[in-house]
Formats: sequence, C-alpha cells, structure tokens
Amino acid sequence: MYAINGMDRSSEMQSVATEQSAAAVTQLEQMTKKVAGLAASSETYLAEVASLYDAGKRQTDAMIENIAEGLQAMEDNLDKLVRLDGQFRSIDKIVNAIDRVGIQTNMLAVNGAIEAAGAGKFGRGFAVVAADIRSLAVETAGHAENIKDLIRDTQSQVSTVLRELQVSKETTKAEVEKAKRILTDSLRIEEDLRHMQNMIADNAGRLNEMEFAINESKRAVDQIAVTSAESAAASKQAAHAGQEQNIGINELARAIEEIASMADDIYL
Repeated sequence: MYAINGMDRSSEMQSVATEQSAAAVTQLEQMTKKVAGLAASSETYLAEVASLYDAGKRQTDAMIENIAEGLQAMEDNLDKLVRLDGQFRSIDKIVNAIDRVGIQTNMLAVNGAIEAAGAGKFGRGFAVVAADIRSLAVETAGHAENIKDLIRDTQSQVSTVLRELQVSKETTKAEVEKAKRILTDSLRIEEDLRHMQNMIADNAGRLNEMEFAINESKRAVDQIAVTSAESAAASKQAAHAGQEQNIGINELARAIEEIASMADDIYL
C-alpha cells in the first residue's frame, strides 16, 4: 500500500513538473516569437536604411561628378580670361605705341607749321596740311586715351572676375574633396550596415532553429503529460484497488476473530 501511495505521489509530482515545463516552454515560445518579430522589423528597417543610403550615395556621386564638370568648365574659363587679360595687355601696348606716334606726329606738325610760317606765302599750303595733321594727331591721341581707359576698366573687371573665379574654384575644390572624404567615410557605414544585415539574417536562422527545437520540446512535453496522466490514472486505480483490498482484509480479519471467538465458546 505504501508503494502504491508512493507511486501516486510520484505521479502527482511528475504531473506538476510537466505542467511547469509546459508553461516554461510556452513562455519561451512567446519570447522567441517576440524576438523573431523584432528581428524581422530590424531587418526591414535596415533594408530601408540601406536603400536610402544607396540612393543618397548615388545622388552624392552624381553631385560630385556635376561639380567636377563645373570645376573643369571654371578652370577653362579661367584660362580663357587669363589669355584675354594677356590680349588686353598687348592691345594696351599697341595703343601706347599709337599714342607715342600721335605725339610725335603732333610735334612734327608743329615744327612743320613753324617752318611753313617762316617760308611765307610759299609755305601756306604746307601750313594748312600741318594744321590738319596736328588736328588728326590730337584727335588720335584723344581716342587712344579713351581706348586705354576702356582697356584699363576691362582689365580691372577681368582681374576682379579672375580673383572671384579663383576663390570659387578653390572653394569648390575643397567642397569636392570634403564630399569625397564623406563618401570614403560612408563606405565604412555601408560595411557596418551590411554586417548588421548579415548578423540579423544569421540570428533569424538561429531563431528558426530555436523555434523548431521549442516545437519539438512542446511535443515531448505533451507526450510526457499524456504519459503522466495515464500513470496518475493507473496510480489512482491501483490506490482504489488497494483500498478495496484493505477493506476485504479487514473484513476477513473480523470474520477470523469471530470464528476464533466461536471456537473458544465451543471448547469452553
């Protein structure tokens, strides 16, 4: 009877342990599903971030390419302006030469007028020509001076544009170099993103394996629970049979006692 009671208690303890294991496995399954959901969300988020990064990288590459083309065009314009400034300097030299010729012509015209005046009536015609030449020389000198003023203004403007373009060129080059450094740094970000995506993918695989193992554990726990229930039922049946057997034994003992008492009465 004690053995039957021990079996009954063992069955109850096994049933309790099975229920606790089932609850733990269920809780672990729920936690695994939550972690898997978070991993899936993280994977989706990282995919979106990677897509945005790729789009930004393409835009940055295109921007750098456009800036580089603009920088090349700016350098070409700088070269043209430098050549133009050199041409203006050449023109200025030519105008200075014309101005000197005009001054010399004016001096010759003055000398010719003086000589014509000394020649009297014979030099009147030459005096008129000398006066006309002098007027042309003065007019030429005036035009030459105007041309030089125009050239100086143009050269000043060209010099200003050259300085501004040079500053803009250096600034643009610095920005291009900065953008290239940012792209270089972003390559490390890209590597980190890819590494994180690979890690999440690996974890997703492990979570799938873990989920499979949990399902196997659930099935095992369910089988143990069925076995425990059957064992508990058998223990209860055995206990009930034992109780009935005890009752029969007790009744037999009482009957024996009564027979013994009756025997005593007969022999007395």
